[in-house]
Amino acid sequence: MTYIYTYAEIHAHFETIPSSLTLKQMAPILLYNNFIITPVSGYLLAPYFSGLINLPDSRLIVIKELALSLLLSGLLFTVAHLLLHTKIGMKNIHYVHHQLKVVDGLGAFYAHPIEHLFGNLLPVYISLMLFATNLVTYVLFIIIAISNTVVAHTEFENKIGGKHNIHHKVGSYNYGFMPYIIDRLIGTYRN
Repeated sequence: MTYIYTYAEIHAHFETIPSSLTLKQMAPILLYNNFIITPVSGYLLAPYFSGLINLPDSRLIVIKELALSLLLSGLLFTVAHLLLHTKIGMKNIHYVHHQLKVVDGLGAFYAHPIEHLFGNLLPVYISLMLFATNLVTYVLFIIIAISNTVVAHTEFENKIGGKHNIHHKVGSYNYGFMPYIIDRLIGTYRN
């Protein structure tokens, strides 16, 4: 519901912008990514997450694992995103996501299936495989990752200090996600 609401909210103001896509145009890729790529990849990697049914011994473990998972996924996502902005990556894969000049919650998942798997899902999977040892960390990380991705593709992100919309307008800044730690470290953050 969040995705549909943010899509409707943003596009109600931008109906005349020719570069924004309609829900009908986005639907095939959104459905394929979310109902084929994500579940199949999750199923194939499920054996690596079998220990996650445990509950944590303390809150400190959850906080430590969340912090490490978020830092690593941020680094992996930013690196993947930078690679997608190479000439070959943009021409063959990432152009799909950048058809969106007006960012919205659904646009977070509007990407070429290869990008969705290697750029969006793999950083999450690797981070969880390396650092999550319990169900609480796993669930909280997924909630944070999805929420951050959706919010980054809405105008609401501007109100809370995020700047991913600059990336969609200019293309060469703010590759990572809020709070843009990796972008700040490598000099690609713009306010």
